Amino acid sequence: PKLFRASAVNGLVPISLSILNSSNVSSEIKSVTLELLTTLVEALPSCFKKNKEIVSNILNVLLKTVSEDISDDEE
Repeated sequence: PKLFRASAVNGLVPISLSILNSSNVSSEIKSVTLELLTTLVEALPSCFKKNKEIVSNILNVLLKTVSEDISDDEE
């Protein structure tokens, strides 16, 4: 429903981003959070197209998280 779209973008995304930015969260939780964000973007693309700031924040956090995972794998 349309009600869920607004709450997904305005509620779940900031919480997900804060989880991904936290250093006190396990990699398993971060992985699930990445899956949640991916699912939201795939299911509600029009909501994210309207908000360029959120898209930019998501991309920055995703790149940071992926680069951390790569550096962890190299060790």
